[in-house]
Amino acid sequence: KNLLKFLKFIPEEAITDDLKKTNKFLVEEDRDHFDYILSISELANLEGNKHYGKRKQLNIFEKTYPNSVYQELDLNNPNIAGEITNVFIKWRDAKGKTEENTSSEFLAINRAIKHHRELKIYAIGIYNNNELIGFAIADLEHTHFVEFHFVKADLSHKGIFAALYIYLAKNLHVNNYEFLNIEQDLGIPGLRMSKQQWKPVKYLKKYTIKRKVS
Repeated sequence: KNLLKFLKFIPEEAITDDLKKTNKFLVEEDRDHFDYILSISELANLEGNKHYGKRKQLNIFEKTYPNSVYQELDLNNPNIAGEITNVFIKWRDAKGKTEENTSSEFLAINRAIKHHRELKIYAIGIYNNNELIGFAIADLEHTHFVEFHFVKADLSHKGIFAALYIYLAKNLHVNNYEFLNIEQDLGIPGLRMSKQQWKPVKYLKKYTIKRKVS
């Protein structure tokens, strides 16, 4: 009687037709945990009406901050960790969040930096007048598939999040990566709207499997 009554986060490739048809289990899509998949080529080139909004945001950013530059971050450099921390604190304060309710994410970022070699972590940053104002952290564990984990910025710089996504995609595109997984929206309305604005080319669906009540 102590057996689990349901399984969560089951990927789509594990859901067979036989499983869907069985009388023993109820198989349901878990929309809140679908992974959003972006085309790196599309994001790097921003062609067509589909990406007009993001193209406009990038243009605003580049015109407003003509001295800004983006580059890969050397995570072996201890000074970079300090710069990332400063950006995180600015983002946290601008969002009105507390140290307590952002501690888990902050620890995860620092863990990724500390173990960047084993985790194949890749990071880019944007500098304006030699100050880091935003960063994006992903991992290159897979051959053509990149998982995007963290993106934080000084929110006083309009358009910076669009710039971070697009600059990351440009760097990945020249290295022949094809897809960028920007993870789930967790059912949070604002996060869902934000992720949908990136025009995903597909979703990695997740399912919940429950025992049917007899």
